[in-house]
Amino acid sequence: MQLEYRNETRDSGTCMQTFYGHDGIVTSLDLNGPYGTMVTASRDRTTRVWDLTTFKCLGQLPGHQDYVECMQLEDNTLVTGSRDNTIRMWNLADLHHPQDSRSSSPSPSESSRNSNDISAKMTDEDDYSRSSTDTLNVLDSCWTNTLNGHTGSVTCLYFEDSKLVCYRKKLKTWTLDRKKRGIKCSQTTVSVPVPRI
Repeated sequence: MQLEYRNETRDSGTCMQTFYGHDGIVTSLDLNGPYGTMVTASRDRTTRVWDLTTFKCLGQLPGHQDYVECMQLEDNTLVTGSRDNTIRMWNLADLHHPQDSRSSSPSPSESSRNSNDISAKMTDEDDYSRSSTDTLNVLDSCWTNTLNGHTGSVTCLYFEDSKLVCYRKKLKTWTLDRKKRGIKCSQTTVSVPVPRI
């Protein structure tokens, strides 16, 4: 099977792009379209926003005190759940995507270049990625709200319309009111029994 991607034909199962920059395991990611925005979170405690047109890192989202375990990106609204017991909401609509041209593939960060198996595959010709030691734009103007009230890590969430459901031993449902400036949240908690095996 052949796939058309950016005016190139590739075989099914072919890696289309590799993104470098995190110094830890990627714990979650989501994207809002093939040429839109991708957000990644890692155990290096950074959450990064990527432009899928240029494959460049636009910056990082600050605020969580521990790494993000789950996220959902719906249009320009991002919801992140973290091991710091909070959920943070972000509006990515005002991000400016640079209009840089792209080359064939990204290069790894120095820390990634020296790790395990990938060092033999990388060249110095590519200059796409940003080392974690480089200065990243801090996208603090994207933050809209923090939802507190969890007694443990937020490990799973789902967001649709005005409802946000998250889970960590208890199911919490948040109702989000976007009519006013900011977001008004009300919550309902439901205990969900854990099945015994």
